[in-house]
Amino acid sequence: MVKSDLLKLIKKGENRKVDFKREFYHFPEKKFEFIKDISAMANSTLKGDDDSLILVGYKENDAFYDVDISKIKEAELQELMAANVSPKVNFFLEPITIKHENITYNLLIIKIPVSTRKPHIINKNFPNSNPKLYEGQCFVRNGSSTSKSNRHELAEMIYDADGNPDRTKKLIDYILSMNKINQQLDKEEIYKLLDYDLIPTFSIDFTKSLNVITDNANGDTIEQYHVTKADEEKDIKLFEVLKNSINNYDYLLAETLLNKISNIEAYYSTCLSAVIIHTHLDNKDKVLKFFNRAKELNPNDCEIYLRYAMYFLNNKKNGDALLHLEKAYDLVNTSTNLQIQLVIIHNLFWIYKEMNVKKRMDFFLKKYLELEKLSV
Repeated sequence: MVKSDLLKLIKKGENRKVDFKREFYHFPEKKFEFIKDISAMANSTLKGDDDSLILVGYKENDAFYDVDISKIKEAELQELMAANVSPKVNFFLEPITIKHENITYNLLIIKIPVSTRKPHIINKNFPNSNPKLYEGQCFVRNGSSTSKSNRHELAEMIYDADGNPDRTKKLIDYILSMNKINQQLDKEEIYKLLDYDLIPTFSIDFTKSLNVITDNANGDTIEQYHVTKADEEKDIKLFEVLKNSINNYDYLLAETLLNKISNIEAYYSTCLSAVIIHTHLDNKDKVLKFFNRAKELNPNDCEIYLRYAMYFLNNKKNGDALLHLEKAYDLVNTSTNLQIQLVIIHNLFWIYKEMNVKKRMDFFLKKYLELEKLSV
């Protein structure tokens, strides 16, 4: 790295991809901190990013410190990471000299390239370490600090690493490849590709528009709520932000925005969004309340039954989920969003597979493949 690039890096300050250290890690007492920091950097870079960097010999406010690079053994550091983190993290050391206020400083840059093998996970227990490290831990950078990853961060890592975390996509790839060479599909191979440890779902973007419901599709009498034009205009703006929060998995923010709507029960879309939000916040009573109101407002929309089924799937209540998924499937029509149809059919296949109901399982597998313009 040239001096000009280094100064630009310093000017930007610490962030998700850049960390400053006054001095190199003291071994052996700081080796666990080294393991944590390097693995977090590897987990936090995304495709299209530059390398992550740890600059040793600098702290904020233009404070430089000389680093004795002769005492740092790169081979030993590589062995340390390879022995304690899986899969192995790629990194390398780059010494750099800089002159600041007529003093020459020897600095060290630790470069961690963008990883295509994320997540990098601690593979041993170190209960007496500082910081404490345990097998299965996964660290990420959040701003200028390091923390244990949550579920969403882990999912983002996997998606960024291979771009294809969903085994259903792998199923489609398998079918396409077999069709290309005119080979008959192996049904057992298909079942194997769909053999999840947990019930899978697709990510479905929440795309509904906000409309006041004045009558339901069946002409039933329903309780009406008056919404002023001013409130409706405010609600529409709030709802657009709310949808983005749901699609970005920020359910706490989505709940806050939902509660700012003038009257949630006046709109089918807000009731549906409430079911989604409270499913993920595990608020059983609110999920049921808004499901019933949404069903009252729009009884023929398969999506509300699917979203309610998701609550039961999240709580491993497959029987209840199955009832609502079957109802959702009955309500599917030619105008139903393709992704929603795939979710319904895919989860029906999986539950029947769990129950070992082969005839029904094969039925939904065939339906799924037909939907993808493919045939068994």
